[in-house]
Amino acid sequence: MSPMLLLLLLLLLLLLPGTAFYRAESAQGRDLAVLAAAVYRQQHGRLRVLDVMSGSGMRGARYLTQAHADLVWCNDYDTRNNLGLVFNLYPGIRGDVLQWHSGGSNSSSSSSSSSSTKQQPPQQQQQQQQPGIFEGSTQQQCCRVTHVEANRLLASTYLAEDYFDLVDVDSFGSDSSHLAAALQAVKYGGLIYLTSTDGFCSGGKRPQRSLAAYGSYLRALPHANEQGLRMLIGAAVKEGAARGLSLKPLFSLYSYHGPVFRVMLRVERGSEGVDTSSYGWVGHCYLHGENRRVGWKGLSQAWCRCQPATDSVAAAPSTSKPTPLVLSGPMWTGPLHDAGFVGSMSSLAQQWGWSGSAVPKGSPHMVRQSKNNRQRPLEVLLGLLAEESDPALPPWFTCIDTLAQHLNTTPSRDKLIAALRQRGYTACLCHVENRALRTNATTQQVLQVAVEDCGYQHRSTGVPQVLLQHHAVEDEQQQQQQQQQQQQAGIASLAGEGSLQVSSGSMGMATESALQDGAAAA
Repeated sequence: MSPMLLLLLLLLLLLLPGTAFYRAESAQGRDLAVLAAAVYRQQHGRLRVLDVMSGSGMRGARYLTQAHADLVWCNDYDTRNNLGLVFNLYPGIRGDVLQWHSGGSNSSSSSSSSSSTKQQPPQQQQQQQQPGIFEGSTQQQCCRVTHVEANRLLASTYLAEDYFDLVDVDSFGSDSSHLAAALQAVKYGGLIYLTSTDGFCSGGKRPQRSLAAYGSYLRALPHANEQGLRMLIGAAVKEGAARGLSLKPLFSLYSYHGPVFRVMLRVERGSEGVDTSSYGWVGHCYLHGENRRVGWKGLSQAWCRCQPATDSVAAAPSTSKPTPLVLSGPMWTGPLHDAGFVGSMSSLAQQWGWSGSAVPKGSPHMVRQSKNNRQRPLEVLLGLLAEESDPALPPWFTCIDTLAQHLNTTPSRDKLIAALRQRGYTACLCHVENRALRTNATTQQVLQVAVEDCGYQHRSTGVPQVLLQHHAVEDEQQQQQQQQQQQQAGIASLAGEGSLQVSSGSMGMATESALQDGAAAA
């Protein structure tokens, strides 16, 4: 090829880039996807990937060269992305390439296009010797490029019974119309990688839209970023249950830019119905900062377990009305990650020498980083995901700023975590928010540890004894009320006095049931 022709080709690539774009900030999400795909290949001995919305093709190229996929089918609806997509998939490919094979003879294309140009990638022998690409193996690989509408492509693979080990759906906004078709294109035991970039839905700004797209009526809560992950997982779990599938999250990732919510789930055969122990509602009390799961049977008893502080501890439960929780959901309320799978990913990353940040500190793409949303090194992130996978941790996290409203100063996050662990609670950092911690202790218990073990003082009383003693006092009084009501109900008739006596004490029973529900969830 003459130098002039090569120069013209380079100019053409620069002047006609198509509509795809490359987001360097999302490199960490691609790192996790490649690690998950490679772990799956090690466990099953195969890997067929369907990248439904390829864009620039960088994810497909990494699945092919780093995860050693047997087949990578890259699809993008916009035909203007063909040149950039094909060029990025493998260095040196030119032309309208719809399918090529490496490590074996070319076969006829299975694309619906009338013509197909199949070429062997040049310099294949040199690239096979590079570590982390083919490592000198004779593995037969196939790459396919199409430009079909996503739902039509997914439906065609289902009708042809051509199922994939990994289906990657990198959608934009809150478009969930492809979710059902994507689940039908995955093998039993396979993986599905989902995306949402709708920060308004996750933040509770568009509850009607989140209800239509994900089946969740989300409220404006302080945990909007985590709410986006649980909303996405919950929608997939509900959609899978309708088709007799059981879905379990392997890892979840919130990225500060966008925002971007990405979840990797394993698809298995499942019994009919949804497991309500991990799919329900989450309640938040704006008065005390309390968070807890709320079961489907306890929706009418969604009260905060704390009472407003008064001068008289004994009088507080009887004179103060319980605070109703702000409910958001339904959504996924179980763990966001699988500890075993994340551990396998971490071991593989260490074996490959993957460490540090995906984007260098001096890169212009890091300008948008804030103090509270900074991209962590990969090994640190994987360690955080492993800690967050503890099933003892309830949904949501405890914000340091919320604790600071009750204390005389802003407490130290790391100091609180160490003190909580010393008390026997489960506590760790939070990958969603830097100024937060995850723990199975209630907000009031965290305040108690902050005062008694960390040396902080309560803002109003110096020592939050009034605020912290309500749990024990309220539990004792409510148990006495319940025993009295049960005795009265046994004497009274079902239609007469019994109904009136039970209704007269319904508030106490509701509060006691809420306390028991919260204790069971914790």
